[in-house]
Amino acid sequence: MKLKACIAMLAVCVASMSYGEVSVFYSYQDTKDIGSGSGVGLKIDIPVADNVSLDVRGSWMTGYDVKTEKNGGAFSSDLDLVPVEANLNLALPVIAGVAPYVGAGVSYNFFFDNDTLDSDWGYNAHVGASLGLSDGLALFAEVKYLWSEVDGKSGILGAGSDYKAKLDGVGVIVGLTFSL
Repeated sequence: MKLKACIAMLAVCVASMSYGEVSVFYSYQDTKDIGSGSGVGLKIDIPVADNVSLDVRGSWMTGYDVKTEKNGGAFSSDLDLVPVEANLNLALPVIAGVAPYVGAGVSYNFFFDNDTLDSDWGYNAHVGASLGLSDGLALFAEVKYLWSEVDGKSGILGAGSDYKAKLDGVGVIVGLTFSL
C-alpha cells in the first residue's frame, strides 16, 4: 500500500511538471490527540488566475502515536500519516524580494500501519512566503493550521466505540521550489 501511494504521488508530480513549479519540502505537524509527526513531501503549483494558484501536495509523515488497550494492558501504536491536499493560494505583493501568500484547502488524511484510526477528510489554512535564491530556485516556508477529526476504533485507551481523534493543530513546512 505504501508503494502504491508513493507511485501515485510521483505520477501526479511528473504529469504536472509542465505547469511550472515543483517543490520538495519537510513538514512537521502537531495534533491534539495523536501527538506530532514529521516527514517529507512534494508540491505542485498550478497558476489558475492572476495572483491565484492551485497547489496539490502530498507528504509522508511518521512519528504519530495512539495509546491503545490490548489484552488488558496499554501499548503504543506508531502511525504513518499521508495527507494529500489541494489548496488555493492568493499571492500578496512582493516585499524586498519576499513573495508572501495566504491559502486554504482540503486534505484527505490516509493512515498506514494502523488498525485504530480511519482515514478521513480535513481542512487547512496557511500563510507562507517564498524567497528566490537563483533563476528557477526558491526557498519557501509556511505555517498552517489543520482541522480534522477521524473515527477511532474501540480499544483506544480510555475510549469507547465512538471515539473521535482530533488532528487539529499547527504545522510548519520548509522547502525548495524548482521553476521549470
